[in-house]
Amino acid sequence: MQNHAKACIESGHTALGIEFGSTRIKAILVDEKNTPIASGSHEWENRHDNGIWTYTLEDIRTGLQDCYAQLAADVRSKYGVPLTTVGALGISAMMHGYMVFDKDGKLLVPFRTWRNNTAAEAGDKLTELFNYHIPARWSIAHLYQAILNGEEETGVTIMYMASELDAGDIIKVEKTKIGADETAGELTERLSHLGARALHEAVEEIAAGTAARIPQEHDKSTYAPMLSKELSNVDWNRTAHEIHCQIRGLLPWPAATTTLFSDAPMKLYRAEETGEKSAKPAGSIVSADKKGIAVVCGGGSILRITEVQAAGGKRMSAAAYLLGHPIKPS
Repeated sequence: MQNHAKACIESGHTALGIEFGSTRIKAILVDEKNTPIASGSHEWENRHDNGIWTYTLEDIRTGLQDCYAQLAADVRSKYGVPLTTVGALGISAMMHGYMVFDKDGKLLVPFRTWRNNTAAEAGDKLTELFNYHIPARWSIAHLYQAILNGEEETGVTIMYMASELDAGDIIKVEKTKIGADETAGELTERLSHLGARALHEAVEEIAAGTAARIPQEHDKSTYAPMLSKELSNVDWNRTAHEIHCQIRGLLPWPAATTTLFSDAPMKLYRAEETGEKSAKPAGSIVSADKKGIAVVCGGGSILRITEVQAAGGKRMSAAAYLLGHPIKPS
């Protein structure tokens, strides 16, 4: 395997995929069979500048350079050869991120990310301008919604293009179980690989003339609202399972928050359903120790918070937070 990958790298029989995600820039190098052989990444965070969530062009340039440098270092570390050429290059970007340039390459407006809540307004104006429906969001919202709803299964679909939005006949469907503790960010990462394999198989089937063409059942389509910080606040009257799904479904953004443990909103990153019950009212703290912070939820169910981030602080285990901020059970 290693010798084959090395030969592909030296001969340029590879493809490089780069994704500008909301929290990371990721680069994956694959061989001629689309098997990943090296990777690199760059962590970044968009900034709120003049009322707009954005990245600067310098952020984009330096982030891409660092991501590629890590990929090249990974190649040299694994195979002992420099990365000097690739056979193909593909780039994708986050949902609702767009850049507008003039004919001379000048950026006309600041880069806008999907965290801005102007997509509906922009969609309405563009729909009127082009006399064609421009949606406020695409199906990535359904991935988050699947976890928020507590669903156990999701997947990816490869379909033909059609004049209507997302209305083409289906070529291939790949389903997968959602992990009990899997976050939306983790699921997105996993589905990106599942989708890549499905797309490769679909292209081969199209070329061979064996691709399916299955009409969609439009009456079974579902709606997923846009993510916003309005979804963040935890209502402890909901069950432990519902709140656990909320925490998982809102990562990496906007994250579930609560003021139960502090005056300022605290982000909740990890939790576990204990399966225990309590007669205390919802919002009561049963215990706060090295296992985490156990809180009574709706129906007396108990959820233990295990990872948090206080306002202005770093992400840490609940146990570490309690060392400097002791909490007494209710």
